[in-house]
Amino acid sequence: MKITSKLLLTCAVTLFAVFRSASADIAISDNIVDPGSLQNWQWNLGAKFEVISSIDVTALAAFDNGNTANLSGIDGVSNVTVGIFDSSGNLVTSLEITPTSSGSHVGTGDFYVDLASPVTLTPGTYTLATFNDKNFNNQGGTPEATYPASPLVNMNPDNSFVSWDSVHAFINPTANSGHYGPAPRYNFASFAFQAAAVPEPSSLALLGLGGLAIGAYRRLRRGQQAD
Repeated sequence: MKITSKLLLTCAVTLFAVFRSASADIAISDNIVDPGSLQNWQWNLGAKFEVISSIDVTALAAFDNGNTANLSGIDGVSNVTVGIFDSSGNLVTSLEITPTSSGSHVGTGDFYVDLASPVTLTPGTYTLATFNDKNFNNQGGTPEATYPASPLVNMNPDNSFVSWDSVHAFINPTANSGHYGPAPRYNFASFAFQAAAVPEPSSLALLGLGGLAIGAYRRLRRGQQAD
């Protein structure tokens, strides 16, 4: 009986571990660049991306080249607004990121700040955008790609890495700077994401099987204690 109970517990723990590992966070990577190549842009920058399978966005990030002081720009008083627009130009989520925001660099040139709660993006085309009021960015970054590679998001759906607008407000940038794409592009923003919280049928099956295994283990333990 001891062998049976241990086996049931092992199966349950393994199944729940498999279920959890499928939703690990994945970030977009912006490399740190030579400080001499930084520039200031006081309007909007953007990049299109395609969601292939539903994701939950957990954090937004502004490019600061690894130094949060750069988030206040060349004049030392500006902040960076980062957001995501859908294909109709509607704002889905946004954050204002400052040098005093609570966040982390996650080993890149982007400063990540968690959203108050995850925002779900269903399959479709979106634009990652920033409003940089004389804030630092870099023209000539490496092609944007998920890190590590993910089947959930395509950062280059139509070879359009760079968009901009000269309106002095946070809007969806629509003017395509095609001569800068598909590579290099601007280093300006990023986001972190994970597989959408709603499990697929196969995941539900695994979760149910894990629950059954734990239930069987508990009943077996109660039977042993009664004996």
